Amino acid sequence: MRARRRLACLAVAALAGCSADGGADPHFDLAVSTTDQGLTDSGVLDAAMVVDLLPADLQHTADAAMGDGGVSNGCPLCPSPAAGKVCVTGRLFDFVTNAPLSAGQKTIRVSLHDAVSFAVNTTGTPIAEASSDKGCFTFDNLTPTSSGLLVLAAGDPTSGAQQLQLAYSVVPVVADQVFVADLYTLPKSVVASWSTAASADYASSGAYVAFFVDAQVPQVTNNTMPTASFLAGVSLQNTAGLGAAKYLGATRNTFDTALTATGPLGGVVAASGNLLGTVSGQNGTCMNGGTSHACKWETHVAGLGAGAILIDRLFDCTATPTTPSCQ
Repeated sequence: MRARRRLACLAVAALAGCSADGGADPHFDLAVSTTDQGLTDSGVLDAAMVVDLLPADLQHTADAAMGDGGVSNGCPLCPSPAAGKVCVTGRLFDFVTNAPLSAGQKTIRVSLHDAVSFAVNTTGTPIAEASSDKGCFTFDNLTPTSSGLLVLAAGDPTSGAQQLQLAYSVVPVVADQVFVADLYTLPKSVVASWSTAASADYASSGAYVAFFVDAQVPQVTNNTMPTASFLAGVSLQNTAGLGAAKYLGATRNTFDTALTATGPLGGVVAASGNLLGTVSGQNGTCMNGGTSHACKWETHVAGLGAGAILIDRLFDCTATPTTPSCQ
């Protein structure tokens, strides 16, 4: 019920021009008739219809607020998992623009893998897969892997033009939970541009891509895509045998060779190594929580994964020091 109340609050915010916490918010400036939009035939607010009335950049916030893994592009909601099972759902984002894919924009194959098996063989048989042009995905009734880690990968369908580099994220899962985990689609042209600039072959070696986000560590069940607060001035630290760090420049398909830490886009690329190890960040001034402070970055695992690009997001641990990735 609490999740539904949060959705109702967002709906009222969109229709009445107030913020979800009850205050005035100039972000909302909608001329929406309340006579029929977002109502079922019986006059009851319909969650999915209301979500579609929100501004595009807030639809995803509403999806996460629903708490049951709902997405507004036509993918099914995650039901309450059966005992010992999990459900994973999320939306697909364009890596270059950081914008969500709209329904009908492009058919994407999303696959799920055991993280340990994927690190050794990125072309192995997935646990589950589906191709769709909805811009979202839902996988229900999954058994958690023994490692507690799932790989979510996005690429082209097995037939047709191959325009995307296989890109993935790692999702920690535990039984009996619903997980929202968004995923990037990465054009091969971007990887080719990186390779040329670095005199490397990221398409073959694989690569680790990190974005440092000026925000508190999210709940493990809600790994939605940040759309702002990427932080400059952070250097990549790794024990994973990665190649030299290359920091993104004015766009996500270019490097700025003068940088020794992240620029305004908050991103870094390094070729995958031949061993598993840890990655983290150093330096950076964070503002989340309302006060300026030195960032304390999460530590994640990276390393193997030839032929695929791990796209990661690291958050500030200052307010959540007991989170496992912060210890």
